[in-house]
Amino acid sequence: MRLVLIGLVAGFCSALFGVGGGIIIVPVLVVLFAVPDAIAKGTSLLVIIPTAISGTFVDLRNDNVDTRVAAIVGLTGAGAAYAGSKLATHIGAHLSAVLFATLLLLVSVRFLAARFTSKS
Repeated sequence: MRLVLIGLVAGFCSALFGVGGGIIIVPVLVVLFAVPDAIAKGTSLLVIIPTAISGTFVDLRNDNVDTRVAAIVGLTGAGAAYAGSKLATHIGAHLSAVLFATLLLLVSVRFLAARFTSKS
């Protein structure tokens, strides 16, 4: 039941905020389920496929997709994901965790800075 809840939250946040499920799925699997980092990241990547298809279908119907940009970023991202997955198998779990935590921290700071500097 808890895994279903994770899926609901990750899918909802992915569609609503445009964030990858990894921002939710990886920390939850590691912290709450004691899943090793590499397994959590691999699982998150696989989970992205059906959630991305579902969200993309709705966004395409609502004309919220720039297909040219999506093709360029998607193809480039696919190659980079392959290289990143290869690299991830060669760096230690500690370094990987530090890099991931740094990414989350930078994203958080960026969102907070945008929130406090925007004129709404």
